[in-house]
Amino acid sequence: MKKILIILLLAIMLVGCSGSKEKKTTALDYFKTAEGTQEDVNGTYGLYNDKYFFYIDNITDDKYITLHLKVTDIDDNNLFDDNLNMIRPGFYAARAVDDEPSLYYTTDLDYYNLDISIDYDYNYDGVGTDLFTNITKNGGFTILEVEEVAKAEYAIAILSNILDTNYYYYDIAYDKEAGNAQFDREDANYKVAVDYDNKTITINKIDNGNLKEEKTITMPF
Repeated sequence: MKKILIILLLAIMLVGCSGSKEKKTTALDYFKTAEGTQEDVNGTYGLYNDKYFFYIDNITDDKYITLHLKVTDIDDNNLFDDNLNMIRPGFYAARAVDDEPSLYYTTDLDYYNLDISIDYDYNYDGVGTDLFTNITKNGGFTILEVEEVAKAEYAIAILSNILDTNYYYYDIAYDKEAGNAQFDREDANYKVAVDYDNKTITINKIDNGNLKEEKTITMPF
C-alpha cells in the first residue's frame, strides 16, 4: 500500500510540474531582461539620394535593445522624437529626417537577451525584392531546434518590425567576414515560411532541392 501511495504522489508531482511550465503568449516572452549602458548604442547619420538618414547602431553581440530617440538640428529643432522598434545585436535602426542632424539623445533604454537554449547565428539577405534571413549553426539543426529558433525569430520580427517571410537553415560555422557570400539556398537544410497575417510558421525540410512540409505552427500573437 505504501508503494502505491508513493507512486501516486510522484505521478501527481510530475503532472504538476508539466502543468506549471509557462506558455509563451507574447513576443516578449521569448526574451529575458539584461543589463546594459548607453555605450551599447551609437548614433550616426548619412546622406542618401539627397535625404538625411539617422542611424542607431546596436553594437553589442547579444543584447536586443529598445529605446526612445530624439534627434535635433544645429538650431535645436526636433527632427525626430519617438520610440524605436527593437534593434537586434549588431544591427541598426534608420530614420529619415528633414535636415542635417546635430545632436541626438537616447532615453528609456531596455535591454534583453534571447531566452532560448540554442546558440545560432543569423544573416539578413536578399535577391532583388526577395528578402530572407539565413540561420546557421555548426552541426546543423534538429527539427525541434528549427521549431524553437523559428518561434524566437518570429518574435524578433514582430518586435523589430523586420518581417522577413522566408528563413533558410544551414549547417555552417558562421564566418562574419564572409557575410552573405557563404550562403547558397541550394545548400540549406530547412526552409521556414512565415505568414504574419495568419500568424503561422511552416517548417519545410529540403531534400535534393525538394521541399517536404514537416510542420505548421500557429502563433498566439
